[in-house]
Amino acid sequence: MAKEATALQVLDHHITAQDALRGLPYVHFDLDKSGAVLAWEWAHGTTPPWLLQYVQDKDLWAWKLPNSREINAGLNSYPYDFKVWDSLDKERLEQEGRAILRYEQELVQKIIRHVVWVQFEGETVPCVQSAILTSQIGEQLSPGRPFCLIWHDRHGRRHFSLRSEQGGTDVAKIAVKYGGGGHTHAAGFSVPLSQAGPPPADGSTPTVPIRPVAR
Repeated sequence: MAKEATALQVLDHHITAQDALRGLPYVHFDLDKSGAVLAWEWAHGTTPPWLLQYVQDKDLWAWKLPNSREINAGLNSYPYDFKVWDSLDKERLEQEGRAILRYEQELVQKIIRHVVWVQFEGETVPCVQSAILTSQIGEQLSPGRPFCLIWHDRHGRRHFSLRSEQGGTDVAKIAVKYGGGGHTHAAGFSVPLSQAGPPPADGSTPTVPIRPVAR
């Protein structure tokens, strides 16, 4: 693309892309920032608005900003629309987010009741089906375990999300083996349903064909 385009700019913060992008003149890479904040700083060169700082706080799973979980829960209840976002304020989102967060926590507990234990990458790990609240589920299932798997089927593919606790397994390395990527403690990959086999069940080994990693 760089050879064909008049200009190219790549912004990234995924550790699995770090080696491939290292040294390229058109790349701005920062593990400590979200894609939203990287894009703002590249386009505007100014301090990101409070809303993007809160988006980053969730994306990095840092939760360092005041009432961040509530504000992010409130924000996620609105459509992806810049005009809508411009009308929001912290106090409103915090108030709305309290009830939403309570409901999310209840949903997570209901989902993880259906956990099964599977053999994957030489480990026995918890695995559950969900297309929503992936990181919140992972936050509950990963402590004290090597990592956890959350999966769902969509558009002809089986999508696997991997989560591990801080200081735990580097799930990004696992995801790369299967053609995916992500962060040290939050990564994912997908495989065609035609190759995915039956849904994961207790004691099973998920069918996930390994893709050769380009060197």
